[in-house]
Amino acid sequence: KVKGKQRAETAHPRLFTLTTYKLHCLADYPKAIHAYGTTDMLSTQIVIGNPSISFEEGDDLPPGSPEKHYQMSNDICHPIPIANYLHEHQNDLTMKEFLPHLKDHLLARILNQEYDGDETPFSKEERAKLKFHKHEIYQHKVLRVNYTTYDMRQEQDSMNPRTHANIMVVAHDEFEGHPYWYARIIGVFHALIIHSNYQDPVRMDFLWVRWYGLDSNPRYKSGWKAQHLPRIGFIEEDDDNLAAFGFLDPTHVVQGVHLIPTFKEGQTHELLKPSLARLPKENDLDYLFYYVNM
Repeated sequence: KVKGKQRAETAHPRLFTLTTYKLHCLADYPKAIHAYGTTDMLSTQIVIGNPSISFEEGDDLPPGSPEKHYQMSNDICHPIPIANYLHEHQNDLTMKEFLPHLKDHLLARILNQEYDGDETPFSKEERAKLKFHKHEIYQHKVLRVNYTTYDMRQEQDSMNPRTHANIMVVAHDEFEGHPYWYARIIGVFHALIIHSNYQDPVRMDFLWVRWYGLDSNPRYKSGWKAQHLPRIGFIEEDDDNLAAFGFLDPTHVVQGVHLIPTFKEGQTHELLKPSLARLPKENDLDYLFYYVNM
């Protein structure tokens, strides 16, 4: 016997009938192509795991202009279908309010609101006005940031979620006079945004980050006078506190930062349940504190 379907010896006539389902979908095809692209652009593959890309995978990023504050790839070879991604990680506390918070962040930028840590939420009606082209966001490997050193030289940091993920931004509510906030990059993304303020879809770059907080222990003093490095730790995540994660405009990144774990204080899994926000090698553990190297 020959494997596979056998060709019929005689043809069977088929009559036109309105019960064929695809005929009733014809009117929806143009709208679907406009929203999602042609069918050869779609994939049912579900993206899983930490949102970082292996260095073996392509994500073209040629040398950029030193006059630009940051650089991110223009490639769209790593799309993430938003609905699939949210469904795959629906039990991860990291993903709670992921889409509403992302829309709040992007809406604040579209409406030219001053950055305040994305603490002001928008209404459901306002969020509904913002849409993602093809319902996708695009993932990248690397973010490059140009900055000026203390001795007035120009330098560049190359950051990625896998090996060089810690960043600093200017603080908007100084704690005991400390001028910076600190965060770990979970993912580097861009999206094509559809909004009534724009005639065509507009590209917007953003970082998904996990925030650190300064050690609030009154007995620990840092700074030049105290002769101790600033000490920070991840903000604890729970159902009532969603401030541990957020989104950031890459233009607000000052530079990368080198953190030193306080090995003496040990590690814990209590700050966050098992989550894609950690790398697999971290075994779902966080150090309690880190020193900010200066």
